[in-house]
Amino acid sequence: MDTLIQEALPGNVTVGDLRRVNKVYAQKQRQVAQYT
Repeated sequence: MDTLIQEALPGNVTVGDLRRVNKVYAQKQRQVAQYT
C-alpha cells in the first residue's frame, strides 16, 4: 500500500501531507454522513 502511494504521488508529497489530507477527508465524510 505504501509503495503504491509513493509511486502514485510526486516525490514532494510527504507522509505528513498524506495524514493531513486523510484527516480532512475523514472529517468531510463525517459531515456528509450527518446530513444524509
